[in-house]
Amino acid sequence: MTTQSKLGGGMAWINWLLATAFVVFVFTFQTGYAITSIGMKEDLGLTVAQVGLIGSIYTWAFAVAQFVSGSVLDRFGIRWVLPLACAVVAAGGLVFANAGDPKVLVIGQVMMALGAAFGFVGAGFAGGAWFGMVKYGIMFAWVQFVASFSAIIGQRILGTMVTDFAWNELLNGLALGGCALSVVMFLVMR
Repeated sequence: MTTQSKLGGGMAWINWLLATAFVVFVFTFQTGYAITSIGMKEDLGLTVAQVGLIGSIYTWAFAVAQFVSGSVLDRFGIRWVLPLACAVVAAGGLVFANAGDPKVLVIGQVMMALGAAFGFVGAGFAGGAWFGMVKYGIMFAWVQFVASFSAIIGQRILGTMVTDFAWNELLNGLALGGCALSVVMFLVMR
């Protein structure tokens, strides 16, 4: 089968949907931090400054990882990189959700950021690889739409659930969802 005959087919949609699901997972976890930070602050005895610093560490680590994420995807493709990146985000989420002090929170944030740096870039890469350059722009736009719309829904759901569940229970649930997504990506993604 030629590359041209694969473009836009069933496997293209599966790969794009999995890559986009990874972006949704990343966006939901980022939203989850904002929603659960008050409970985290109270349970761990953190100051507002510490919560802000811990949150900003994610952004710095993410920005640094962006320097290499595209090159890694160019070299190795999405087949192994995206499932591994999703697993790193999920593992970082588990570390973060089960942290007992600020140092462990930072480790979790860095792990999540290193994996998440491949999310949006990887979904764009999947769109270009599986739908061709002619549809690259529209597929990338759909990634952004789905991720943004999902973040709105995720904020609403997490905002409601935070009254019934502890911050770490919510984040553990999200991280376990990321573990499941990573397994599906490892098994299905090409």
